[in-house]
Amino acid sequence: KEIGKISDGKFTSLAYPGTYQVSVGGTKYFTGGTEKVAVGAVTSGYVDFAPKATKALEQDAEQYVTDLIDDCAEKTELRALSGCPWYGPYDADGGVQYDVTSMPELEVEASRAGTVMVTSTKDGSVSYSYTSYLGDKKRGEDSFDVNQYLKVEDGKLVSAY
Repeated sequence: KEIGKISDGKFTSLAYPGTYQVSVGGTKYFTGGTEKVAVGAVTSGYVDFAPKATKALEQDAEQYVTDLIDDCAEKTELRALSGCPWYGPYDADGGVQYDVTSMPELEVEASRAGTVMVTSTKDGSVSYSYTSYLGDKKRGEDSFDVNQYLKVEDGKLVSAY
């Protein structure tokens, strides 16, 4: 029987002393579960559910970051790189051509707050070519790491910021 109310991700309910089974339903991105909670004079009557990522969440979060990296590689203006995992050359005069030479290896972790953190366990690398302020044609390569925070909004992954 459903009782109590949910507010700010917390379920609160009055209960008589005893042992209760509390179930949380799953979604496409998070698993559900069932926990037992004892309520009485010497027990707290508190249970904590930690969201666990489903395979779909891991795949979609990795795809989100891969798409972000691909979008960043298509940009040529340095000021357009906001939110990208690399900065580009400091002395470019005009456009910069990027080529991702290796993708990072990614790890997806769901937090207790419901956010999703995608981090690189191995850096990626990007090469670039450009013309410097002095008119020289230059090439360079940098490694980059990923620290992307996501959240689920209306059933879709979006940036948490």
